[in-house]
Amino acid sequence: MPLSDKVTATRGHIVMAPGLYNHDRVAFVRSTLPSHIFVHGHGAVITYSGSFLTLDATKPMTLRDITFGSGTSVALRTSPFVFESVTFANAKVLRVSSGSLQARHLTISEMTDAAGAIQVDATGELTIDGGSIVGGTIGIVATAPGARFHLKNLLISRTTGRALELAQGQGELEFSTIAGSGAQTTSAPCAVSCSSLLNVRSSIIWQT
Repeated sequence: MPLSDKVTATRGHIVMAPGLYNHDRVAFVRSTLPSHIFVHGHGAVITYSGSFLTLDATKPMTLRDITFGSGTSVALRTSPFVFESVTFANAKVLRVSSGSLQARHLTISEMTDAAGAIQVDATGELTIDGGSIVGGTIGIVATAPGARFHLKNLLISRTTGRALELAQGQGELEFSTIAGSGAQTTSAPCAVSCSSLLNVRSSIIWQT
């Protein structure tokens, strides 16, 4: 049973048992859902082998202690979202289409979408305080002007393309480290592309 079917207008909490789940689609888009949804993963791992979005959410949501594994993809739209101790391992993409995502202790490794592990659109806002992105092609991408970023205590390493493609974004990068990224970037700069609208403070950027 999809996780979205376990939520009703009066029941907004989902508590998962540890284990491996293979879901075709987990969609939180119904108008009858509660004002905020809480998902407690307890270390659960979700995998998927199809072409749909694994999680397509428009309702405010807090996600804790869960792993999105092989084949999964997540799209967040309209609402504010909070991720705490969420992991993406060999997943496809995390996309903030609109609304905002606040992530703490976010772990991302070897994402498979060549356009970027995390993609933020024009009306999207991404806040990370504590996290890592390792491997894959591109770390974080602003797909259109207006995307906003607040990145703090973040490590990005071993992406074959740029760690940050934020030429169209704005915001801050603070107390972060970028190392060993950009080995296959064909034009300068190798590791980070940004404009003057991104303020970089107290960070280390080591270009390959």
